[in-house]
Amino acid sequence: MSYRLTLALLAVLAVAVGAVYLFDGDDQQAPRVQDPFFYDVLAESINTVEITHRSAKQAFLWSPDRGAWVFDEPSQPLVYSERWGGVPLLLSGPTVNRILTESAEDVGRYLLDEPPTTIRVGLDDGESIVIWLGTDTPDRRNYYAMREGSSQIVLIDHLWGDVLIELATDPPYEP
Repeated sequence: MSYRLTLALLAVLAVAVGAVYLFDGDDQQAPRVQDPFFYDVLAESINTVEITHRSAKQAFLWSPDRGAWVFDEPSQPLVYSERWGGVPLLLSGPTVNRILTESAEDVGRYLLDEPPTTIRVGLDDGESIVIWLGTDTPDRRNYYAMREGSSQIVLIDHLWGDVLIELATDPPYEP
């Protein structure tokens, strides 16, 4: 009888050790490596934004006098803040989902030789960042993108591109 009791206790002990190992083991997963930024600037340093998508073009300026973003038009109406909201933060530095190539070869394949979308971000120090969005990837999750002065072709999230393209095709005027 003690032989059976010993085997039963060993079986219970094995199940308990297995449960502890499976459910109370090291829950920490390997840290996720942060995606690299396509570029990285302070949102507060952005003072102009110009977006061209095909035939649609729209430009925006930060107006220090008004403390708000305005359209770059003669009357300079304010942009609709509910639609503009986080645009400067979006433009401060998108992450790269994947670096496709380090050298800009065969840019025509991705429509980066004549990109349908150009985004120019002007900064307080007089510098500007120019981003070209080419065609979207076959799964429509990303755009092929390049930055002026760089030979990298990267994949940028489709939603990032869509939000900015919509600013040109459907400008954020007050309703």
